[in-house]
Amino acid sequence: MNNKLTLTSSCFFAIVMLSVVALHPLNAANPPEEESKVKEFMQVKLSSSHDVLEGLIEEDFFKILEEAKRMLAMSHASEWYVMKTPEYKEYSTEFRDHLQELIGAAKDKNLDIAARSYSQLTVTCAKCHKHVREEQ
Repeated sequence: MNNKLTLTSSCFFAIVMLSVVALHPLNAANPPEEESKVKEFMQVKLSSSHDVLEGLIEEDFFKILEEAKRMLAMSHASEWYVMKTPEYKEYSTEFRDHLQELIGAAKDKNLDIAARSYSQLTVTCAKCHKHVREEQ
C-alpha cells in the first residue's frame, strides 16, 4: 500500500510539472502560426503523458506502452526541433532514452522501472523547457 501511495504522489508531482512546462510557449520569437503549431504539438505530448500516468496508476501496461511509443515518435517529428543548441539535443536524447526504458518496462510489466522512467522523463522535460525559456 505504501509503495502505491509513493508511486501515486510521485506521479502526481510529475504530471503537475509536465503540465506547467508543456503549456508554456516554447519560443516567443516564432510567428503566431508556428507558435500555435508548437503549442498544439505540446498539448498532444502532454495528453500522452497523462495517459502514461493513468496507465501507471491502473497498471495498464498496454496503455503505457502505446503512449510511450507515441511520444517517442513525436520526438522525431519536425515540430519537436524548436531549438538547435547542444543542450536541447542532449535533452532530446535523454527524453528518448527514458522513453525506451519506459517501453521496455511496459513490455516486461515492471511497474517500478516504468514509474522511475516516467519520473526521469518528466524531470528531463522540465529541464528542457527551462533551457528553452532561458535561451529565448
